[in-house]
Amino acid sequence: MPTSADRYRRVRVPTDIVTHAEVSFCAGPADFLDPVQGGALIGIPGGEIGTLACMVADAAGQPLAVTAGHVVRKVPGAIGGGRLVQQPTTQPPGMPAGATLRCGRTIRGFLGNQVDGFRDFVLIKLDTRAGISEPLDEFPSSLAVLAEAAVVSSKLPVSKLGAATGRTFGVFSSQVPTITIEGMVANDVWEFVGVGTLFAQKGDSGALVVSAAPGSQGAIVGILFATAPPQVDSPGGRGFVFPFGRITGVRPA
Repeated sequence: MPTSADRYRRVRVPTDIVTHAEVSFCAGPADFLDPVQGGALIGIPGGEIGTLACMVADAAGQPLAVTAGHVVRKVPGAIGGGRLVQQPTTQPPGMPAGATLRCGRTIRGFLGNQVDGFRDFVLIKLDTRAGISEPLDEFPSSLAVLAEAAVVSSKLPVSKLGAATGRTFGVFSSQVPTITIEGMVANDVWEFVGVGTLFAQKGDSGALVVSAAPGSQGAIVGILFATAPPQVDSPGGRGFVFPFGRITGVRPA
């Protein structure tokens, strides 16, 4: 008669499994995020989609989220308040019961040129969830804003986390006096070329571009607002950025 030791004897079974399936983060930009984080997919009902850059605070200390202005309004000029913004833009699987896609409404913004150059941003007051600047993939970040001279004086390596293409890297290419994008003229902006992979594509507008250089890694460079596809001289494509300092009346938070 078999004993208990016989019944429960451990047996080692050899296998030929030597790899794991692809591993991914538990949360992605198109998931319902609470709090809403940097890199999240954001947009207006039935309209454009973009990427939440980060959180800022106004003079009164009110926390506000930032994305590209053209995500909510493509007509040049001042962008007014009251426009509904969602995160994500369509209901994802596993959305919490009783939750809403609505995350807030616009406060103010601007799309177009001013005396010191082009800007494309909108500030959003989150009214259903909190927001944090910490990027979804926990890339090192900083509340410091790099001076424009520090960006253009060297081939600054940068990184961005976009809702469409994720974490990618690029390098400063040139300061562009004037460029026309979908019929709109943008003055005095920065061009970056992708390194290794495609730098950005539609859906990444609004992504926060930060330094990837030793000594200033994570410091804020600007906001991504446009891209160009790969060419022979730029296999990683191009991204166009305006300096973060042109968003007046707020500070990173």
